[in-house]
Amino acid sequence: MKDLKQGAWTTAYLDFTADGKRNDGKSTPFAAGHKVDDLFFFIQPDGKEEVKLLIDEVVLYDAGRR
Repeated sequence: MKDLKQGAWTTAYLDFTADGKRNDGKSTPFAAGHKVDDLFFFIQPDGKEEVKLLIDEVVLYDAGRR
C-alpha cells in the first residue's frame, strides 16, 4: 500500500491473490480455500518522521471455490 494519508483513518481492501506474498518461499498462487496463519505489516517511513500504524479491524473473506 502506498500514498496513505497521514493522520487519517483509511479503509483498505487487499486482494491476497494479487497483493499477497507467500512466506514459505513457494510461488504457488494464493487461491480460495487456502489458509491464512499470519499477517505481516511492513512499514516504511516517508522521510524521517516516526511511523505509527493503527489497525482497528481485520476481516478476511474467502471467495469460495467455483
